[in-house]
Amino acid sequence: MTCNLSWLTLLKDGTEFNDQSSIIFNLWDKYHNSTKDFNQVNDLCQSYIQIKQSLHTTKTLEDLEEICKQHGSHKWVEEFIKNIANYTTDSKSSELDFNKAHANLTACFDRSFWNSIGIQMLFYSLHALFQSYRAWNLINSFHLPSYENQLTRLREKLDECSFMCTPLLELQTLTNEQVRRLQRVQELLRDVKDSLQFIFDDIKNKLIQAQKYRSNSYISAFMNFLSTILNAVLWQKISTASAEHSRSSLTTGASTIIQATSTLDDIVHARKAGDFIVTLEDTIEIIKDLEVRQRRLSIQINAKLTEIF
Repeated sequence: MTCNLSWLTLLKDGTEFNDQSSIIFNLWDKYHNSTKDFNQVNDLCQSYIQIKQSLHTTKTLEDLEEICKQHGSHKWVEEFIKNIANYTTDSKSSELDFNKAHANLTACFDRSFWNSIGIQMLFYSLHALFQSYRAWNLINSFHLPSYENQLTRLREKLDECSFMCTPLLELQTLTNEQVRRLQRVQELLRDVKDSLQFIFDDIKNKLIQAQKYRSNSYISAFMNFLSTILNAVLWQKISTASAEHSRSSLTTGASTIIQATSTLDDIVHARKAGDFIVTLEDTIEIIKDLEVRQRRLSIQINAKLTEIF
């Protein structure tokens, strides 16, 4: 049986989503493929369970072979049939030996599951964990520069400008020296405006980046959560089919736990990116307040200079 296990690739793969429609399309496409693959694996388990149940009522090799042919689409069933002559009570009899048949049936199923599906499950779950670790490093490397000192200096400049120009704005007439002082304040206000604009643009770019990190982490968490659910269902089916301590059961169990860990990690990453966003938005509000002060002073000075000239 060929199965790409699409549901196990429901994890962050570095894809850049440009708009909401592309997100919906990608999620739907992955969900559609995952449902198809899950049904294939479920059919594999059901075939095993049905053949296993038939061993209790089947007495001869011919009857067992006839039942197995109904599930011949699976390669492990073909392998089981090839050695069917060995499942007898003795070499001269065609009477079915339940213990031999059951042992070989379980071995064939377990080996086939491990070779065709188990390795993929383990690989994709580890890949999901690696992607989660990579996202953690990416978000941790997202250092926010400290704007506090810069904004403090700009606030002090505005206070200085206000202190210098307020008395002059109340005068009816100004000397040439006082006019030059107002013009000097006007230049300082332009510098403050440029500095605030530079910081604002830098923060907006970082805000977009942080929002992107948060969005990707939540998408990854959703995908990994869906994989965890499907893995858990498969784990229960495999444990029922081939015993809890079989290699295939241990593989699905490990994959489920790793996928769940990746889900939790992605949620933590999304929250950390969210904390960055809150910090940036608070800084933007401070900048807006300073811009209002700068604009008000600039308008008052321009109006006064216009009166004079």
